[in-house]
Amino acid sequence: MNVDVITVGSATLDVFLKSNQFWVVPLEHEYMLCQKFNQKIDVGEAEISSGGGATNTAVGFARAGFRSACISEIGKDFSGDIVIQDLLREHVDTSMLITEKSERTALAVLLIAERGERTALVYRGASRMLTVEDIIWPNIQSKWVHLSSIGNTEVIQRLMKHCRDHAIGLSWNPGMWELEAFLEKRLIVDWSAVDALFVNKEEFEKLVGRSVILDTSVAQSWTWQSSPKHIVVTDGKNGGVVISGGRTTVFEVDDVQDTIQETGAGDAFACGFVCAMLRNQPLEVSIRWGKQESASVVKQIGAKKGLLSRFS
Repeated sequence: MNVDVITVGSATLDVFLKSNQFWVVPLEHEYMLCQKFNQKIDVGEAEISSGGGATNTAVGFARAGFRSACISEIGKDFSGDIVIQDLLREHVDTSMLITEKSERTALAVLLIAERGERTALVYRGASRMLTVEDIIWPNIQSKWVHLSSIGNTEVIQRLMKHCRDHAIGLSWNPGMWELEAFLEKRLIVDWSAVDALFVNKEEFEKLVGRSVILDTSVAQSWTWQSSPKHIVVTDGKNGGVVISGGRTTVFEVDDVQDTIQETGAGDAFACGFVCAMLRNQPLEVSIRWGKQESASVVKQIGAKKGLLSRFS
């Protein structure tokens, strides 16, 4: 395919509901998002749009000026139609989407409290049905592939091998499911095939098997024989680190005063970071573009509205 970037992962219909009647209540070592039982609750803001790691990043790359395509599985239904329409509107190639009549497009309902705290109710649906047989492998001829959570070990392994064999850049933003599969040896990962690994602090701690402090010593936590070229570990408003070539770079995030919600911030950071890599920019620019992209997304309801068309 004549594209720069192919994104692989989930495609969902996202329903956002924001209300000042959703309360964040502390409970021991965690928090609960609570509503009154057996009541009708007023919602101040509502938004319906496409979401999921594959479509969010595909749109992000397209807005940044790259030709992008998306590989994901959806149902032949109302939700799937919205996914396709959103991608076409953003000039994303949809020819590699898999549409199945017998399946239902994934759905996420996001309940957002007044200060942006959220709880997501997720129906995985067709997004967990992607198989090796669904993908037309000779068509993956792009410069780069960005892989997000898909829940199929065979697809992940085949995609890593394909990228390595064809000298295609690969970034990976796995979910907890993939990390557990790796630790349980159900997923064989060639870390050296990964140009950029994106995980949050909780996921990184799961991966290395212990609690970590995100400072210059964190690189010592990585004990696997091979390593991705860049390991990006984020910790929300606390910033994060990039482990690269034996060097650890600590970064802070900009204080975003008008944050509305945080859905899509991780996808946005990964997209901005990889955009700089594709432009052959140094690491500090990758970090800056990732921060700019995520800071813009959290100012809007929806995972795509705030995606940038240019970086500074």
